[in-house]
Amino acid sequence: DARIAEVLPLYFTNRSASTRAGLGQPITPAQKAEIRQQLIRAGLLGGEGGSAPSLSFRALGDFADRLPTDLVFIMRTMHLVASLHRALGGRAADRFRTYARTATEAEWLGPLTVKDGGAVRRLRLTIRSICGRVSGF
Repeated sequence: DARIAEVLPLYFTNRSASTRAGLGQPITPAQKAEIRQQLIRAGLLGGEGGSAPSLSFRALGDFADRLPTDLVFIMRTMHLVASLHRALGGRAADRFRTYARTATEAEWLGPLTVKDGGAVRRLRLTIRSICGRVSGF
């Protein structure tokens, strides 16, 4: 669905797909207005009678129902990690960098296979990699 595709970058990076500001850099008022318009087009934000736009929880629920369950799980996990990272004094740019590095390492390890213990090996390497980066806190 095109509406989902337009909104997902907002969730994962807090920016629209067309935003050129780097992670950790502020976005301009024009870019904020563009994001607001994307949310209105997706039906997640609406204003009635000229009032300020407000979040539509019903539309948000409908939006979540259209997402694959695996994606919802990933989104919830990312939110938990972000909250913990912020509580430990981490920066968003560092968290995104760790996500990218871990995803690259996981891709390099190849597909998961249970027969040769690949799934367990990958999980151990990923946990070791993340713990090594978090230990700096």
